[in-house]
Amino acid sequence: MAKVNDVAEWIGDQWRDLGPAALGPGPSDLERINLDSIEEMLDEFGTFKFSKSQAQALIKAAKKAWDESDAGKWSGGRLRQLGSLVKGLDTSDIRKLGKEAFEEAVGVWGKYVDVDMETLKALADKAKEHLASGDISKLTAQLAKKLGRVVLGLTPDDLEKLKLDNIDIIAALGKWEGVE
Repeated sequence: MAKVNDVAEWIGDQWRDLGPAALGPGPSDLERINLDSIEEMLDEFGTFKFSKSQAQALIKAAKKAWDESDAGKWSGGRLRQLGSLVKGLDTSDIRKLGKEAFEEAVGVWGKYVDVDMETLKALADKAKEHLASGDISKLTAQLAKKLGRVVLGLTPDDLEKLKLDNIDIIAALGKWEGVE
């Protein structure tokens, strides 16, 4: 049996057994999660409320597990798996995300409330680029709903350009509260 005090040796079942206590290990421990466990547990970790530094550590572990340090090469499925861990992506990683992968993942990411403004702005910029072809006035109510909380990263200038004559887009924007 693996040593209980060495998280690098824990298997998925041990992480699962921790439940909410899985939030306890610090970033330096989380970076050391073994590759099999990160692969097995990433979907579940993506639903936990890790701190930003813990999420960053888990992103580093995922990069090792997937043997791909360039997030721009990750599939939409991999990005979707991150869930709430999106807060751990560097803005430089977000800028590299491809159109299809971003479109597949952003709907999941927009559901999480504890993403900081820097990350929301980077995600909103990527949404403008990929979903509105650089012209935020093309943002539809359907896209605004898909983006969820990511719309909070839009700048005041962006918001002025939105076509707010559509009640659906007003409802989509009004659904989201500020960043925690």
